[in-house]
Amino acid sequence: MVTEPKSSYWCKFCKVWLRGPECARHKGKAIKPFKAARIRPVWARELDFIRELSGQTVVENPVDFMFWRTKWRYYIGPKSYARVTEDGGKVSVDIHNPQVLEQWKSRSPEEYRTALKQANQPYIDALEAEAIDFMVQTRNSHSSYPLVVSFSGGKDSIICSELAAKAFPDENVIHVFGDTQLEHASTYHYLDWFDGAHPNRPLTRAKPLRDFWGLLDDIGPPSRFLRWCCTTQKAYPLSTAFANIADGRKVLSICGVRAGES
Repeated sequence: MVTEPKSSYWCKFCKVWLRGPECARHKGKAIKPFKAARIRPVWARELDFIRELSGQTVVENPVDFMFWRTKWRYYIGPKSYARVTEDGGKVSVDIHNPQVLEQWKSRSPEEYRTALKQANQPYIDALEAEAIDFMVQTRNSHSSYPLVVSFSGGKDSIICSELAAKAFPDENVIHVFGDTQLEHASTYHYLDWFDGAHPNRPLTRAKPLRDFWGLLDDIGPPSRFLRWCCTTQKAYPLSTAFANIADGRKVLSICGVRAGES
């Protein structure tokens, strides 16, 4: 089993973050350890969103991968640049180390993504191999169940889709999307693209029997005492779709769940 690193690492040569103490491109060269185990990339749209909420600009003309963050602290390379906080619904930005911007090496997101993948390739390969092995073994133990991918269009389910395609290359694994009919327009746009780009991954859209807003008028707003919306808009449509796929039997569903949520 792949061990989750307890620290992140920074390769000063590639200028990328690593999930282990060794860069695949610069083996044996100095790698700077970083105390936070989970550091995440920041997309330019996230910084635009912060500006909309706070009225403050984190940086002019941001690009993807320019910043990485741990919770609310934003970094350029291994050095902290700013902290974003929220108090009572008010978002504020504290830029405490502006000179770090001078160390930013400008490159396109595509260039950064390529360097990031190459530097972390052994770790990525190990994770992928472990996941595919788990999928194949689980399928072999439940070979009579139809196989589906629970597909939301988010990054977790996209990874599951890619892994399923590699684990079962000879199967057209059905993808099931729970369409609450309340999804963001960009989600539907992506689903349309996905459906056309991957004809060997058939996409089924499980829709509710009734519109949410009509039920809202009849039942009233969902509450902690009456949580009807999950049942009517998601659970029932999904269970119906699974029953139709499996002809009343159980299904084996590939569902992406993050370690912190499991």
